[in-house]
Amino acid sequence: MNRTAAMATLVTAAFAAQASAVDFFHLGTIDYAALGAQAPGSVAIEGNTLYTGGLFGGGVLTTVTDIFGTPTVSNTAGSAALAGNGFVSIDTGPEYVVAATNNAGGGLDNVEIFDKSGNLVSALTEADFGFSRVDGVAYDPGDAAGGGAGWVVLTRGGSRTLFDLSNPAAPALLDNSASLWNPDAGSGYRDIDIADNGDLYVINDEGLSRGTRVGPHNFQTLGGGAGTQQIWDKELTFQSAVNTAALYDFNGDGNNYLILSQRFSGFSGGPVATDNMFVIDADVDNSVPKYAGVANPADFMTGDGSAQFVFAAAGNTIYDFSYDEANKVLAIADNQNGLVYLFGGTAVPAPASASLIALGLLGLARRGS
Repeated sequence: MNRTAAMATLVTAAFAAQASAVDFFHLGTIDYAALGAQAPGSVAIEGNTLYTGGLFGGGVLTTVTDIFGTPTVSNTAGSAALAGNGFVSIDTGPEYVVAATNNAGGGLDNVEIFDKSGNLVSALTEADFGFSRVDGVAYDPGDAAGGGAGWVVLTRGGSRTLFDLSNPAAPALLDNSASLWNPDAGSGYRDIDIADNGDLYVINDEGLSRGTRVGPHNFQTLGGGAGTQQIWDKELTFQSAVNTAALYDFNGDGNNYLILSQRFSGFSGGPVATDNMFVIDADVDNSVPKYAGVANPADFMTGDGSAQFVFAAAGNTIYDFSYDEANKVLAIADNQNGLVYLFGGTAVPAPASASLIALGLLGLARRGS
């Protein structure tokens, strides 16, 4: 074993001994300005491809391929120029990439459906779903047998309705808000993420709620009660662009976490990116507010784990998250700086290629240093 590999092994072992820590190892950074692309405000990662949405007027969906080799913009697409807040939410499903816009009163909100190459297939409006506003979208894999699979379309006012988008021009209602997440915790929805096993996480004005999947359209609390429960009570009232992602088995130790952002005056907006990101246990009722330094410790490290990773200055503090659970890679979109950071849950000793191939990914050209 060479010295570098030995050091990485010791670092990884030391981290593994800290059961309460969550470790993030930098795999690369995609610079959208260098690619001549729109700054990412929302993000979805799938294998070696990123889909990002531009915020505010004129937002488009940008497809970047070969992100672990030579990142390349392969497509930009979207409907007519958007007013308001642009693409605030993106997710991928078996067939499509779906992006939700929020136009802040500047026009109808859209739910736009793209193929995996980033080509626009269908542009639907809030009227096609019976809503007056759209705030998020997520693919729902349903229960363990795939029962209840579909797309959840979220609106801040309280509706959360499941649709079949197999015919992208005509969404078919699968279930309505009367039976989804009932009884429900929280109100004023902002963002949604659904783990690969169907567990549900929703950011709302009161904090964050979760539901353990127990059936096609059914959830229960950690204590076994029906519906969802609030597990993080940090109030996020009227804070737009707050997002979350479920990190299941991120460090390969069987533990599940959540990463979330917040922009609440007095507890965020600091100069350091990690002042505005929080990591909490996904399977514990964290009803006591978890602020910076109190939440489950998160170490953002260089790829080999030898030093702390340094983010660009926080700026507007708009961060979005997407987790590729199959490959255990987290993408963090940094809107202010036009960057997408990529992190894995395992240290990557130099040379990195063998480790990444073992993850089922391509060789890495740009790794943490």
